[in-house]
Formats: sequence, structure tokens, C-alpha cells
Amino acid sequence: MGEFTQRMVVWAHRYQLRRAERWQKYYDLSANKFLKWRTLRRRKALIATYYLTIAVMLACCVAQLWWQNWLFVWMLCTPVAMMALRVLRFSIRLKDSAPDDFLDEYEYAVITTWRSISLKLLGYLMLPIVYALAFIPLFIPEITVQMTFTIALLLTLIIVITMTLPTVAYAITFTDGAESESDSGNGGYQ
Repeated sequence: MGEFTQRMVVWAHRYQLRRAERWQKYYDLSANKFLKWRTLRRRKALIATYYLTIAVMLACCVAQLWWQNWLFVWMLCTPVAMMALRVLRFSIRLKDSAPDDFLDEYEYAVITTWRSISLKLLGYLMLPIVYALAFIPLFIPEITVQMTFTIALLLTLIIVITMTLPTVAYAITFTDGAESESDSGNGGYQ
């Protein structure tokens, strides 16, 4: 093994150790955060809120082609979507980004499957958008900045949607006793 390869192996190992320490710190901090949102019903509400705001953002992308000033609505939806996603991630105690050593076999299988699906979708969906962003202005000189901006917003949406699939899949798959809490009639309160 060459010197460069050895350095890369050492760097990768240290990186994984730092990543595990950082994740453990945030995992410990998340123990007492958003406890009321750990029921399946509330997780589904967060997921619905997230995808509803993403749908509004997608509608803004389409509307931006014909009418200007839809960016304001987009900017209003972005913090709502990101807050719903953040609360969802804390409700699953950040397990969607856990190092492999912290997951059991089933959790690892679900997360790995959805990461793979997410990566494939990202590649398949980004390629035509990137080509459109790069080549449409070259071949159609009359293209407006507004059209290019709309394509860039669509690219951003594709990235956001696909990268959050493992989080949503984990939140739906693993309930952590949420069924009994949500069916008890007290809304998940202890």
C-alpha cells in the first residue's frame, strides 16, 4: 500500500470516529427535544406539512415561468419546510444520519435501502435539469434569466426532496411505541 493510500485510510478512519462522536453528542442532546412529536400521528403530520410546502414551492417554480414575484412565496415556504424536517429528524433522534455502528440490522437495512434509492433518484433527476440549465441558454439565446432561475429552483427542490427520503422512510417505518401513545387519547403526552 502506498503512502498516499495509507494516509487516506487513516484520514477516513479518523473522519468516521469524529463523525460518530459528533452524532453521539447530538443524539444525546435530542433525548429531551420534541418528545411530543414522537408519535406516529404527529410524525405523519410533519411529513404532510413538509411535502405540502414542497408542493407549494414546486407550484411557485411553475408559476415563476409566467408571472414574476413568486419567489416571495417560495421564501415563505422554505423555513416552514425546513422546520418541519428538523422537528421530524429530532423526533427520530437523528437516526437517519447515524453511523452504521449505532444502528441495528433492520434499521441499517432500511436506511441503506433508502439512501441508495435517494442517490439513484438524485442522479436520474438531476441530469436532465443540469443539462437544461447548461445548454438551453446556449441554444436558445432569447432565454430569460427568469427561466434559468426557475430551472435552478427546480434543481434545488429535486435535491431537497431526494436527500430527505431516508429521514421520511425511517420516521414512518420505526414508530418506537408511537402507536400506543397516539391511540391512548392523550395526544402523546405522558
